[in-house]
Amino acid sequence: MPKRKSEPEMTEQQRRQWQENLDRKTHDFFGFWMMCNEKPCARARSCVGETRPCFQRHWPLVPEEPKNWYRAFIKACAGGVSKQEAARLADAEMVRIAALDASLQSRGDAA
Repeated sequence: MPKRKSEPEMTEQQRRQWQENLDRKTHDFFGFWMMCNEKPCARARSCVGETRPCFQRHWPLVPEEPKNWYRAFIKACAGGVSKQEAARLADAEMVRIAALDASLQSRGDAA
């Protein structure tokens, strides 16, 4: 995968803002606002509250399969591919994980 071009250094404030924006996108992707007890999030149909406590409350509730897909998608994006290609690579990773899981299950059944 091609690597991203080097980007200019961010200030600490810019880095925190960038991370908060990424966190909000992640929360929205998983629909945390639908589980949130915070009324502003429900009204906005989006994460508008504190991102760290929200993540700590809701991430454990997300099943492993969507987490794995999202991790593969982020990893592919970090490699510099388009979002469409990243989604395709994440889908392929899910197929690979399912095949590995099936293989491990069959070995367990044979024992």
